[in-house]
Amino acid sequence: MKRILASRAADTYVLASAEKIGAASRYQVVPLTEVAGVITDAPAADPAVAALTAQGIPIVPAHHD
Repeated sequence: MKRILASRAADTYVLASAEKIGAASRYQVVPLTEVAGVITDAPAADPAVAALTAQGIPIVPAHHD
């Protein structure tokens, strides 16, 4: 279902909390090359965020009050 939704969306973003970013998953919904960006509350200095940025994946900071 997620693959179908992503294939029909104009843009696909990955939502990854600080606890989840950088964690390996058994399943891939879409390759990172097909996402418009990653929305996360992880700091920019996080190694996983830095690795995504180095791959050219846009990072969208999630802010909460």
